[in-house]
Amino acid sequence: MGEMEFEQGKLVKAVKIAVQEMNQNAQEMRFQHLADDFMYAGMG
Repeated sequence: MGEMEFEQGKLVKAVKIAVQEMNQNAQEMRFQHLADDFMYAGMG
């Protein structure tokens, strides 16, 4: 039973890391989109 809990703990940790990375990437994409909008607005 302890081994199963250990494996689940590893899985939970891996999922948390993946979610954090996805959130970071999404935030970077939003900032890039805002920067692009600002740049193109200045060209118009």
